[in-house]
Amino acid sequence: MESKKVLYWADFKKSFSRHLIERLKEKCPNYEFDVLDEIWRIKEDSFDLDQYDIVLLQSTDVTKFSANETERNIIEERLDDFADSGKKIIVSHDVIYRRTRNKRLQEMFNYQIINFHRSKEVKYSKTPYCKRVNAFSSLQSDFKLNDGEVCWGSLDSMDDKKIFFDTIIQDPETGKKIVVPLVFGKLYNCDGQLIWFNTGDTFENPPQPITSLDDNFINLLAECLKINIKELKETTINVNHLITKLHPCDFSKPFTFISYSNKNDARVYEICLFLDKLGINYFLDFKNISAAALGSDGWKDDVSRALNHVNCTSAFIFISEDFLNSDNCFYEVQEINKISKKFVPILMSISMNPERILQEINSWSALTDDALEYKNLLAIR
Repeated sequence: MESKKVLYWADFKKSFSRHLIERLKEKCPNYEFDVLDEIWRIKEDSFDLDQYDIVLLQSTDVTKFSANETERNIIEERLDDFADSGKKIIVSHDVIYRRTRNKRLQEMFNYQIINFHRSKEVKYSKTPYCKRVNAFSSLQSDFKLNDGEVCWGSLDSMDDKKIFFDTIIQDPETGKKIVVPLVFGKLYNCDGQLIWFNTGDTFENPPQPITSLDDNFINLLAECLKINIKELKETTINVNHLITKLHPCDFSKPFTFISYSNKNDARVYEICLFLDKLGINYFLDFKNISAAALGSDGWKDDVSRALNHVNCTSAFIFISEDFLNSDNCFYEVQEINKISKKFVPILMSISMNPERILQEINSWSALTDDALEYKNLLAIR
């Protein structure tokens, strides 16, 4: 096992830090840890930051690196150079919060924490991407931590990030359900690695997962130390396994129609399971149309009946190159358009030519601004 040297700083009692490091040593026996008492030491010319492979920073109480802006800038410049040299920086909770004023780190992460929601217990759920790359394997697909709060930034800035865990909360402003990341990573200038995680809010007391040395938190932190984002590879999705979890549409309740190319079935089925978690009822062809009808033009009658059903409220259209080249998918779009059913277009790949897509859907009169309501919930992750 490869050995690593880790520099650790936190804004809580050093006794907590020492106990936390002892637990991490159990999980990462080949890792050497140094605890930094004061983060301002990084700015000193005599401090050898290059001797470390990983820097782990925990801010739990909106703690600034320094009250002096010039000193903060020097600290952040050194951290920038550190990551730029191909090394890893892991930060928690408030390090990239707006009020800590670590502007350089916010730019590096392309993320600024601007929102928070008090929640003593937070449910962590592995994202489909996390499962496909078999990351954080020591943790269950779902677990809970007493984080104290969930914090997040702009959900439109996630395209350059690998989201490993997320959670569903009620947006305090709109009252709608939103999905926010709890753990994500990204590459920095090709070789550097940046990771952010949610745990660690000091409210009335120090963060409970830290003071209690919660096993899930220790495993989460150990996995952040060990993971190499550059080497993550997606495994083939077991479609048959997903199929067993899908269910027929409940026509007695409002539902949305799912239109997709069967060449994208695995990704679409994953999202349907995600819709289940949100309590969204859906119509999926092979779960509601007989095999005989699917093998003939009879499926068109079933599609038309579903779209015209009184409880069909909308349609999700999963657009890919295969979708755009499919006569069957085009038929479904025509039917959706014919009855002016509200629909939500979802691109299956961010690499698709947006101009071409816009040309394709400009004539689909059912497209309305209401489609944006689902954007953050259904981004392909």
